[in-house]
Amino acid sequence: LDDALPDGGGRHETAFSGMLALHGVQRPVEGDVELRRRDGRMQVEATFSVSLEAFDIPPPRYLGVGVRDTVEITVSFDAMGGDTSANGGTR
Repeated sequence: LDDALPDGGGRHETAFSGMLALHGVQRPVEGDVELRRRDGRMQVEATFSVSLEAFDIPPPRYLGVGVRDTVEITVSFDAMGGDTSANGGTR
């Protein structure tokens, strides 16, 4: 995350960067993320762009019509704290 997550509840928006493994290829990605603390969980919604060519994905075509190489991706999930002893103390 580009900005540290503030203490307390509420909503926090910032940029992020990370590594994405897709189609047998690993590449860095960056985008925007919205974080919300609620009921002991962290609700996460991240948006980023992926180049199909960068991940060795052939561009889809139908009847000779193709699509742009760049695809916008949005992922949403709930993150919860947990016991990290089973994986050597890492998160």
